[in-house]
Amino acid sequence: MIRTNITLEAAVVDSSSMIISLLRDLEELMNREDDLIAHVKGQIKILHQGLMLSHSFLKDIKVLQLAEIEELKEVVMRIRDAAFEAEYLINSFLVRDAPHCAQLSLQAKRNFDVEDIVVGFEDNTIDILDKLVGGTQQLKIISIFGMPGLGKTTLAKILYNHPSVNHYFDKCSWCIISQAYQIKSVLTDILTSSESELDRAIILNMEEESLAERIYKSLKGRRYLIVMDDIWNSDVWNDLSRCFPNDGNGSRILFTSRNKDAAPPNSTIHELPTLSNGQCWELLQKKVFGNESCPPQLLDIGNQIATSCCGLPLAVVVVAGILSTMGREKSAWENVGGSLASYIFAEGNNSTMQILELSYKHLLNHLKPCFLYFGVFSEDKEIPVRKLLRLWIVEGLICKEERKSVESVAEEYLMGLIGKSLVIITRRRSDGGVKNCVIHDLLRDLCLRRAEEENFLKLVDNNYLMYGKCHRLYAPLPFVSLNPIFKASHLLLERYVRHVRSFFGYTLDSPLDVLNMELLRVLDCWQRYCADLQTLVHLRYLAICPMPVSITSLVNLEFLIVHGKVSISSSLLKMPKLRYLQAREAIFDKDCNSTQMVINNLEYLSNVCISNLKDAEMLKCTPHLRKLKCRDRSMYSYKSHLRKLKCRDRSMYSYKLPPRRCPDLHFLTQLESLTMDSHYSFSMYSNFKFPPNIKKLTLSKLSLPWEMMSSIGTLQNLKVLKLGFHAFRGEVWETRDGEFQQLRFLKLKRLSFVQWNVSTWEHFPKLYQLVLHRCDKLKEIPCEIGEIPTLQMIEVKSCKKSVAESAVQIEQEQRDMGNEDLRVVIL
Repeated sequence: MIRTNITLEAAVVDSSSMIISLLRDLEELMNREDDLIAHVKGQIKILHQGLMLSHSFLKDIKVLQLAEIEELKEVVMRIRDAAFEAEYLINSFLVRDAPHCAQLSLQAKRNFDVEDIVVGFEDNTIDILDKLVGGTQQLKIISIFGMPGLGKTTLAKILYNHPSVNHYFDKCSWCIISQAYQIKSVLTDILTSSESELDRAIILNMEEESLAERIYKSLKGRRYLIVMDDIWNSDVWNDLSRCFPNDGNGSRILFTSRNKDAAPPNSTIHELPTLSNGQCWELLQKKVFGNESCPPQLLDIGNQIATSCCGLPLAVVVVAGILSTMGREKSAWENVGGSLASYIFAEGNNSTMQILELSYKHLLNHLKPCFLYFGVFSEDKEIPVRKLLRLWIVEGLICKEERKSVESVAEEYLMGLIGKSLVIITRRRSDGGVKNCVIHDLLRDLCLRRAEEENFLKLVDNNYLMYGKCHRLYAPLPFVSLNPIFKASHLLLERYVRHVRSFFGYTLDSPLDVLNMELLRVLDCWQRYCADLQTLVHLRYLAICPMPVSITSLVNLEFLIVHGKVSISSSLLKMPKLRYLQAREAIFDKDCNSTQMVINNLEYLSNVCISNLKDAEMLKCTPHLRKLKCRDRSMYSYKSHLRKLKCRDRSMYSYKLPPRRCPDLHFLTQLESLTMDSHYSFSMYSNFKFPPNIKKLTLSKLSLPWEMMSSIGTLQNLKVLKLGFHAFRGEVWETRDGEFQQLRFLKLKRLSFVQWNVSTWEHFPKLYQLVLHRCDKLKEIPCEIGEIPTLQMIEVKSCKKSVAESAVQIEQEQRDMGNEDLRVVIL
């Protein structure tokens, strides 16, 4: 969870009024402590004026807390709760008797990110925030209720990431419910988001009762916040309430719902109102013009358009997406305003949906099918952008352009939809690209409706009638029987599915016989499907488990994703168009021999095991690789062997792995992204050479000596470097001149080094972001890092206090020099 960085002064001033009020209660109870109270009140007054902060303040509070007078205990605890922001910052940033304080930030009152402000809901945000971190100590459910498109989820995310919430609660977790929810899926989401260190694979294999028990135990005795987004009815709480202990410590459950009755009795219901016309206009201006002023000739028509949005933020944002791509001529805006009016005032029309319909109408023709394609993804789930783009490509939705790769064109299409405010970015990659995205529920409804009207996509269930010529079928839930009319007619079934080009969803016991879909290009199965697929010769994209035996007959297959183990045979590598292979674990078959293999077309190979030099030699047959994830899993065979031993000492450390040379990958000249994970000691990597054109490098468990970092630092195109658990071994990392000249992103996680020596910022001249995670032996961040002119963020998580202190010092020094761009986040 990312906490927004806030200034010490802002947090203290925010808390001071509450503390002063509570001190009045103390005066009535504590006549014997007049002198101490006077001193504490004096400190509060100083804080309130924003002049200086004395470290003795917290000590005074602790003296009160430890007082023997029983009547004071409750009031003292309330004081500590009111001052938690100041206490957190003092402990984290190690501010000690500062002789002066910097000027207060302009955003001191509530430090929201400018992009995250929900216009018109500022008071609602503060009110709900007070309910989350204040009030009764009993477990409380707070429900944000309102019509679709009001911004309930956005508001909940702002609260979830607020620094007050981050510090007040010991554990925070977010899960999405939606209309057709599955209890196990919800429990998995709660556990994975609250226990980041727990292996997700372990969680996915747990049974429902085990998940519920694990959640209860992880929350017991801790103050927690659980956000349940998009609840439709009260059944959800009935199913999940057993997981949440009520220990009387201020824990909270936060709902977002379009149904007022979804929350259980005695919940706090916070109804979100629609925006006023003035607020709609304010939001519209912000989205279209940013910090610029609206041109005078557009003021009247702009106000009319804002009024036509009926107070719905989603409608405002979508209309702003249309206007932002137009010129600033009054006539263009009048055309949009006229269209809005005709939709809204048409009798019997749903004005909200009609506004969204207008946004679809204004899309360029090549973007319309790409937008409709969002309907094939599950409701309320983040959409992996790379998967989305791959599907667009194999479906033929991307037009080829000269001097551009088809992937680059697909990314431009996505950015076009994002620019229209139809798609929301939820996560970014380390290189700044879009990793995950979502669309609003109402926009997804629009996708499905228009897709069905245009025979683009059909949602199917148990009552699906086999008619029409829809090219894509989406089955979000398992189903068993057809409509009785077609139940016994295999000929009719074959006739009515022959035209299908894409199938997504559950196929187990499905009456929709995939083998009859002769023109199928895309098959994405969510359950085990063991049928022979050799007749589906048009398949280009296959996601399945297990891998079919007849896979090599699919001569047009480009993308193969297997949710399990894959044995890479020589015949698989010879498939003429296969360029993407992803599996949970991929192992080269015994029949593979590099001397007898022809060059294949693989561009992406994921989770392939490199256990010996023979496996490494096989990679020479894949010279077109652009992305490679390889793992040395030979250690696991030793662990498996040890488990079978009948002796007492099964420790793997009593066995020595045979010496082995590291695979040399320098011949992969087109490789741009490399992930390596192994278990061998540094002595076996003396001649290690990395591919020369690497842009992104992720290493873990290699135990390389820091001296070898120079071979990485001299890579001319390296922009992203992630060093994980025991990637390097040693106490000192010293950078050198001429290294890391193109590096933008650096992440250091669970490394055991103590000292990091950087003699000049020119060792990282283009670094944009630095992340330090659980480097618990590192003493400090080199001060030279702060002098990097491009640096915009330093993130420190679970490191020594001295590391956090050095990060804050770097930030302060840069602010003193007029650099307001650098942001430090301490987690």
